[in-house]
Amino acid sequence: MLNKNNDEQKDIRNDFLLELLYKLQNYYVENKKIVNKISISIACFLSILFLFLYINTNRNFEADKIFTRGMSYFKSGDIELALIEFNDLKLNFNSTRKGNLADYFLGKIYFDKNNYNDAIPYLNTYLKKGKSDSYLSSSYSMLAIISVKEGKFSEAGQKFSKASKFAISKPFKNRLLFQSLNAYLKSNDLINSEEILDILKSDDDVEKNHKNEYDRMFNYFKTLKKRNSNN
Repeated sequence: MLNKNNDEQKDIRNDFLLELLYKLQNYYVENKKIVNKISISIACFLSILFLFLYINTNRNFEADKIFTRGMSYFKSGDIELALIEFNDLKLNFNSTRKGNLADYFLGKIYFDKNNYNDAIPYLNTYLKKGKSDSYLSSSYSMLAIISVKEGKFSEAGQKFSKASKFAISKPFKNRLLFQSLNAYLKSNDLINSEEILDILKSDDDVEKNHKNEYDRMFNYFKTLKKRNSNN
């Protein structure tokens, strides 16, 4: 009896599979043109996708090699050759993983050479598309220093403050905030100065390691505030 039931279940499954295959065959015959078009479209799409991935992989590989050479020259102090490599990276591989780093290093090279007019466009371009917190913080810091040298202290304060948001450590963040505070005080911007003083006041690292510096700037802030209130 059990064997008979098993045979019946097999027949049902077989009939179902046969019916399914029959329906699929009929559907293909009736819609042969549509199915062929869909198949060709899928094949074309996959071919284009694989070609794009292949080209993109090769471009990233080539960009990595150029970046590595550029970094090697940069670290060894051969700035002339480093500029050639990073310019090549920016001009020909700007859309790759390492391509967007070219702007940062071109900006840094020109900044280190005190060639600020050339450094600014590269650093600003990196800020628009950069993803590394360390490089973003450094870019804002360099732009802030340029602003200080140009006597644009309020602008410098803003950039130092933005740099602090990307700082990779608490001590480095506080150092940038102190620089921002100093720039705001020089521009007589008491509102932003007070905001930063409040942030630094509640920080344990400042209380432990930079209390004298904080107190000095706080006293300078109070002096400015008193003078402004008397005018």
